[in-house]
Amino acid sequence: MTTFREVHALLRQHEAVAALVRIMALHSLNTSFGSKHLKFLAPDRAVVLDGVVCGRLGYRPDPKGYGEFLGDCHTVLREAQAASTPFPFPEEGTWRVSDIEMTIFQKLRP
Repeated sequence: MTTFREVHALLRQHEAVAALVRIMALHSLNTSFGSKHLKFLAPDRAVVLDGVVCGRLGYRPDPKGYGEFLGDCHTVLREAQAASTPFPFPEEGTWRVSDIEMTIFQKLRP
């Protein structure tokens, strides 16, 4: 349980790459599975980097690639907010970085 608290604290401090490295040490998780844990813990600050995204967009399946993909998702999020792109479920809030990632994933999925 301590690991998840540490990871959550890192996510709150906007240290998602460090959080990924920490959670990957837990039972030797890979980037894909580790990043899924991060998204579950903080969907407003984390994304999933899996084989589909890596294979189709060329991100490396490691913490460095995760940081690059997360940064790119934040860029798209800022652009969507600046363009006042309507969120499809306004009763649930506004765009989060994980919503951007899921939108990208859906477009890439075979």
